Amino acid sequence: MGWKFKSIRARLLATLLLAVGIPVLLSSMFLYGNTRRTVLAGTISETEKLLNAGKSNIEAYFALIDKASLEIYGTKYKDSSIFSLAKKSYGYDTELFVLQTLYSIYGYDPDILQVYFHLQEHQKAFLFKENMIARGDAAGNQLSPLVEDARLTSVHESTDYGIPHMVKSQGPVVSFQRNIYDIPTRNILATVSIDLKASVFQRLSADLFDPDMESLVWVSLPEGRVLYDSKGERTGSLLDQGLLARAMASVQEGKGNFHWREGGQNNLVVVDTVANGTIEHLLMKEIPDHRIQSAVNELVEFALVNVLVTGLMIVLVSVLLSYHFSRPIGELLGTISRIRAGNLETTIPVRKKGEEGDEFDLLKDHFNEMMDSINRQIHLQYRLGLENTRNELKALQAQINSHFMNNILQSIGTEALKEGNRKVYRLIVQLGNMMQYSMRNQNQIVPLEAELDYCRSYLELQNHRFEGRIDHEVQAEEGVLSLPIPKVTLQPVLENCFIHGFGSEGEGGRIRIRCSRSGDRFQVEVEDNGTGIPPEKMAELNRMFRMSVGKETEEADALSAPGRIGLANVHRRLLFYYKGKGNLTILPGKEGGTSVLLDLPVSPLLEESR
Repeated sequence: MGWKFKSIRARLLATLLLAVGIPVLLSSMFLYGNTRRTVLAGTISETEKLLNAGKSNIEAYFALIDKASLEIYGTKYKDSSIFSLAKKSYGYDTELFVLQTLYSIYGYDPDILQVYFHLQEHQKAFLFKENMIARGDAAGNQLSPLVEDARLTSVHESTDYGIPHMVKSQGPVVSFQRNIYDIPTRNILATVSIDLKASVFQRLSADLFDPDMESLVWVSLPEGRVLYDSKGERTGSLLDQGLLARAMASVQEGKGNFHWREGGQNNLVVVDTVANGTIEHLLMKEIPDHRIQSAVNELVEFALVNVLVTGLMIVLVSVLLSYHFSRPIGELLGTISRIRAGNLETTIPVRKKGEEGDEFDLLKDHFNEMMDSINRQIHLQYRLGLENTRNELKALQAQINSHFMNNILQSIGTEALKEGNRKVYRLIVQLGNMMQYSMRNQNQIVPLEAELDYCRSYLELQNHRFEGRIDHEVQAEEGVLSLPIPKVTLQPVLENCFIHGFGSEGEGGRIRIRCSRSGDRFQVEVEDNGTGIPPEKMAELNRMFRMSVGKETEEADALSAPGRIGLANVHRRLLFYYKGKGNLTILPGKEGGTSVLLDLPVSPLLEESR
């Protein structure tokens, strides 16, 4: 067949030369300018989204610290408050009130290094850290009443405020300070300073900038003092007044970004304000122009090469294979159209069994296999979504009155200590640890070490229930404690030990938890010496677990029946989180009883949607 103009190949060649060549020439003339504008706009948009997301986290965090500083107003001891105790003669009740208040404030956040409290009327000062309190008098006071109601200082070295303490102050901190008034008057009763680890700035802003290429600055308003500079150059100093004025004008105009030249370098500056009702900050991210230019050049070069290579490939392939492609491509397009219309069960017609096929037939086979895999993944994601929704509802329900319950447990624990009952105090601490793990830890994926700590608290409580007849041991190889595991995976397994292994009579027994790693997988084994499971039932359970991998059957659904739901739910969660590669097996115990073995991959887990 000759190369006539009316042939498909000739017309396709001529059409593609025009369709590819002319746009390439024209687009190369405008590509650079348009790419720069697009990259700049994308950089600004992405940065504004990051700052806005970070702003919410920052405001929420400092609202928590602000709430902690106000704890003084709400704390009561023997029906006495700060308003009455501050006016009475200094005594034992006053000291207990201060201890209870500072203990409550100190427990608000793990980043709180220490809490300083100064009673104005009695000229007494207190320093609380690591659950220990030290006292001092007015001579040691290093914090005068504030001009404003509250303030946040810039990063500075920690101090003991002139009060000798068993734990020495060290490391950089940032202080949240507040006057305590004799409401409704403006008479100052006391002053409190909550010293936060300086790393809180780094933690709150870690995801907001690239430390190798960008910088982030926190500025107090309206003073303009730099609270935190990611490069450490301006921390504690006043921000350049010209830069501050330009930033505030940009915020007021609603633009939120501008270009600024400093130190011989042009920067794109994106700003936003952070306020929680007590303090106000300016969050400022500086992006060097050369970074944006580098991204522009890279995109332009890639685009030009890609367009040229793609154009040549299109022409060459079209000339050689135009006729051969027409029929299979038509079938493929038809199938894709049906998929776009919502028919995900459709497939490409394939050759009859036994017939030889070419690459297009292989493509059809692979396409059909891919669609089948996608349908399975969609089903898996749907099941995971339902599971996530249920877990989130449970988490929301568990969060109700969590702060109230923690305060009640603290009060009960304090009363137990006063009565000298350390056993009751220890049980309350274990219960509090379990509640805190369940209510405050919003992550569905936790380190194995945290899960084991939760199990220890659970076993301590059960041991008390069995009057000390439960012997438990946790063994973990070095390096496995940091591995990720779904939250509350092991507790249902332990619960089975008590329900089915040790019976309702409370005879007691032994439980061992062993954690080890083998290559790219790690194992967690929970073994008891209880009554055990008959071999036939154990084989049936293991068979049902294997059947539930990748498919739905009536026998697999039967695992949700009463008496089996604990291990069944654990097994399903492992399938979801480890993408079908997490295994649960029930084995006979070495000392009688039962052993439950979790065999899990070290590879990253399936991310949960929030």
